[in-house]
Amino acid sequence: MENAWDDYLRWNSAICATVFSEDQAGRPVYLDMDDAVLAEVSSHLSIDVDEAQGQLVEAVRATLALHGGSADVFRAHLQHLDRWRRDVRRRSKSDSHVKPPPTLALLAAFTLAAEAMGSDRNVAVHAYYPRLAAVLGVTGDKPKERLQSAYQAAAEQLWRGLNDWLTLNDGRYGVPTAFALTHRYIGLPLSQALIRAADRRHLTRMFRQFGLPPGSDIPPADMARILDTWIQQVPCPASKNLQGLWQRTGAQERIAEVAATELASWDNRDATDPIDAGGTSAQPRTGDIRLMAQLRNFPKPALQLSFLATMLGASAPTSSSLRALMARRVSTCFRSGAARSVRGRRAALTQVPWWKAFCTW
Repeated sequence: MENAWDDYLRWNSAICATVFSEDQAGRPVYLDMDDAVLAEVSSHLSIDVDEAQGQLVEAVRATLALHGGSADVFRAHLQHLDRWRRDVRRRSKSDSHVKPPPTLALLAAFTLAAEAMGSDRNVAVHAYYPRLAAVLGVTGDKPKERLQSAYQAAAEQLWRGLNDWLTLNDGRYGVPTAFALTHRYIGLPLSQALIRAADRRHLTRMFRQFGLPPGSDIPPADMARILDTWIQQVPCPASKNLQGLWQRTGAQERIAEVAATELASWDNRDATDPIDAGGTSAQPRTGDIRLMAQLRNFPKPALQLSFLATMLGASAPTSSSLRALMARRVSTCFRSGAARSVRGRRAALTQVPWWKAFCTW
């Protein structure tokens, strides 16, 4: 078993290096094991790309107790995750880097089952568990039932580890997206794999066309109506893959969940896209500033309040113009007098197309 875990952790590290790089900083990031990701992971591990998925599944299977009770199936992974959490709590406060959880390769196997649903005409909720059993090579009614029970008992803990890690690193490796707005267990892997990266880029054009505010929360039912209106346009602005998915049984609710999560994480950073949803030139915005509130439960409960200033263009704003922009927005946000003083902390400005400036009070 020790050798099995060594092999598994090699996959864990390779997946982390491929999917969660600093190139994803500040952007929604998805554990989507598509062909391009598998090819890069196989390159990290120096294996044949055609054998990558099979070897990943075998590495994961070797760490599971598939022949025990349902509580045993993911027991070893939950124990490793608990040890990782204890290590995080004990780390030095000066250590800003938090190592990744040891569950990424297992979560990748979960998303492979979700991707299998995307290639099937049936994307109904109940279709996930047969795909998961097929991916992990579990056969027979009783073993499949045991796997389903084990997944439902462990899924939220396992996926929460990924979200917590990304949050603790302050978006350095991406913004977490593994949330289930409905269907609490199955919605987690579907949030990662049902819609491809190219499809998500089309969604941002829809957000702009309908004037949806960046970072806003829209219930999936309302998002589904917006998506349906958008997809029914002629010519259809959605990708062919997304058009096809929208017609499949049970897919619309899943797509709406992903779109709602994407909108909640969207910062309109790509607002300089020269073509809008209608095919005409879009006027780039000069900037925006928003009050951000982030509730953390790990490693201890904390509420972090900050301002996010997004400045678009080729040159960095001056610190005086940024403070002026923040002052105007602060006077609007706190007009009620509930907060009477705001202490500004000067932002570190770099030559990039957007900046973050934080205030505390």
